[in-house]
Amino acid sequence: MRKVVLIAGIVLAAIVLAVGIVLSRVDVSQYRGQIQNALQSQLGRQVTLGAMGLKLLPLSIRADNVSVGESPAFPTGRSFAAAKELRVSVSLLPLLRKQVRVGSLVLREPAIELVRDPEGRWNFSDLGRRPGAQGGGSGGSGDFAIAELQLEDGKVAVSDMGKPNSRAVYDHIDVTLNDFAPGREFRLAASLRLPDSKEGSVRLEMKGGPAGSGGAPLVGRLALSDASLAGLLRFLGSSAARAEGKITGAADFESRRPATSAKGDFTFGDLRIKGSTLGYPVRAAFTLSHDAQSGVLNASRFNLTAGKVPVAISGTVDTKASTVNASVNLAGASLAEVLGLARAFGADGLDGTGVISLDVRVSGPLQRMEALAYSGTGTLRDASIRTAALTKPLEVRSANLKLERNAATLGNLVCSLGGSTLRGSLTARNFSAPDIGFQFDIDKLDLAEVQQMVAPSKPGGSAGASGGQLSAKGTITAGSILYGGLAFNKVRSECAFRQGVLTLSPLTAEVFGGKQSGAITLDTRAQPPKLTVNTRMESVDANQLLSATTSVKQKLYGLLAAGGDASLSLAPGGDMARSLNGNLNIRLTRGRLAGTNLLNELSNVGKFLGYSPRGEKFTEIVQLLGDIVVRNGVASTDNLQLLTDSGSIASAGTVNLVDESLNLRLSAVLNRGTSQSVGGTRIGGMMTTALANDKGELVIPALVTGTLSNPKFLPDGARVAEMKLKNLLPTAGNPGALTTGVLGAISGQKGAGRSILDAITGKQAGAQEPAPPAAAGAKPEAKPEAKPEAAPAQRIFGILDSLRKKKEEKK
Repeated sequence: MRKVVLIAGIVLAAIVLAVGIVLSRVDVSQYRGQIQNALQSQLGRQVTLGAMGLKLLPLSIRADNVSVGESPAFPTGRSFAAAKELRVSVSLLPLLRKQVRVGSLVLREPAIELVRDPEGRWNFSDLGRRPGAQGGGSGGSGDFAIAELQLEDGKVAVSDMGKPNSRAVYDHIDVTLNDFAPGREFRLAASLRLPDSKEGSVRLEMKGGPAGSGGAPLVGRLALSDASLAGLLRFLGSSAARAEGKITGAADFESRRPATSAKGDFTFGDLRIKGSTLGYPVRAAFTLSHDAQSGVLNASRFNLTAGKVPVAISGTVDTKASTVNASVNLAGASLAEVLGLARAFGADGLDGTGVISLDVRVSGPLQRMEALAYSGTGTLRDASIRTAALTKPLEVRSANLKLERNAATLGNLVCSLGGSTLRGSLTARNFSAPDIGFQFDIDKLDLAEVQQMVAPSKPGGSAGASGGQLSAKGTITAGSILYGGLAFNKVRSECAFRQGVLTLSPLTAEVFGGKQSGAITLDTRAQPPKLTVNTRMESVDANQLLSATTSVKQKLYGLLAAGGDASLSLAPGGDMARSLNGNLNIRLTRGRLAGTNLLNELSNVGKFLGYSPRGEKFTEIVQLLGDIVVRNGVASTDNLQLLTDSGSIASAGTVNLVDESLNLRLSAVLNRGTSQSVGGTRIGGMMTTALANDKGELVIPALVTGTLSNPKFLPDGARVAEMKLKNLLPTAGNPGALTTGVLGAISGQKGAGRSILDAITGKQAGAQEPAPPAAAGAKPEAKPEAKPEAAPAQRIFGILDSLRKKKEEKK
């Protein structure tokens, strides 16, 4: 028996050796035409082979640079398949008879183009079909059949002729195709080696057939195990999302033209989106179907769970019309995890806590997101929202959401920011460039606090850029709006915000015990923001207003009425008065000037001889009125008039509201009673620092310098000389105008044109020599020309000298 086995082995080895010798002498290039023709006949495509060779174990023919042409029905300009190397396993006996019978094919580094036409047919569906033959044949001798086809480290490109620029390339693919023959069910197994995935795997298994039948069913399963998300995204050709993590799960699918369905469950772990760790797994479970004829993708179930956030999505997408009709349900979800998920999709700088619920329906064109229509409801409660724009969180106690078409309404909104609480409602329309309507009630709004809560803008950013597309209009009421010491109470206003400018008009409010009406404009584009006020005030406490806006504190009291325009910049910690500009008309009544007794100061200027200075260090104001122009905190006037119980004062010049410095010129007119009480024309400054008008009122021009806290009063000699030269003086009723003659009698005798000489000599004003009555019809006689008195100057000096002597005798 051993001899038989040994002899048989020797014989077999001899046969193998003989076959090897024979095969080594075989020139496989002689089979090029036969193999090409056989493959072309089997595939129904043009086939090109490069250099060829023979491999003994296993017996196969090798060909380099293989190319399989595309079907004329798919004019892509590319080959259907190309490979760096093709190995064809052949049968021994037919080869010895110079015949090639293919057993299996192995393609190394192949590149295959899979193309679908607008009717849903694929370019591989007619493989093996003879020209002119009908699909689904019985498998004649010309039909392509292969026991096994292997693709090693290949590329597959998939494109849709109905969608331009839809071609996607898939790399690093290994495929094994078995029993691809007419009338038989084929099996396909594919695995994918993803970059950055040493342990993870992607595997596709499917079966279908018969081969060559366009409507043949296709059933398969896609399984992923710890597959690299970043690698998968690169494999799919996506560069839009920078995501990392691992995917595990599987999806079963079935395709029976024209319908395809899929059901799967995948879990995403260790997720990092744009460098930020999500911190919890995301699970997606779905049931989908797609109809190739209608182009409708139906999601009967798509449940997304991100941490503890459950999102249920269902609906349809019309892939031909590119429209969506879907519903989204979010019940009692954590706002922190919802915002975390939103950050993964690009909503940077947003964080918070709370509970959110949504039940929303979305419909409209996918290509024009601004035209999408929304409807549904939602709630938000116990929320704390932090944004990159604010240094403190926005606290939302409750809010109801209602969506209708292209509008969203927040109703029953109760929220707080810093020390302010807001209640009201808000409606937003046109989500791409929001147009917002609102009605808010605010208990207290401190603008300085809001400024501190606004985070500094990034370098290079433009002010107000975020508000450039936002448009809002509505009404507000506020218990108080504060800025520094400035307080507006019981505020009511129409409010508008457009292109970074906030306008409150018309606005009514209570200000320091009085009332204010007008308009306020806040330009947030300026840095710092610029506030412009058009105002009309009545019965406002002047001291509180000045103390709140300027350095003039505890100086001027009374009830202030004012109207005009003013502007200032809202620089945090800045000097409000220094940025103040505007034009105002003011009227102050029932007032008081603290720290200065004007009559005492005027007595020093006019040298009142018998005057006893008053002990009170203030001046009672009956009325103060005039026009004021403010430029960078310096107030100027040329018609300010002050009425006191002692007389009136006209003022022109400047008051610096920042450092309180003064530069004023006064024309003080003491009323008749006060003038007589201080000595009348017998005062020491008579004719040098003081004058008397013909109404018996003393006129004292003065210059005021120094500061409001320490004013300095000096005689205005130039003004005195001017008045004497013009022979005109102001009156207490009109201290700002020159209307009467100089040096009228203190006793009240009339004579606006009375001269200084008449007053000194004691001649009665207006006295004339009696004239005889004129005859009827006779012309009045010409008055004889008055003769000048001899040496009038000497007489005046004599009188003045006698008055001086009498004064010295009294002493």
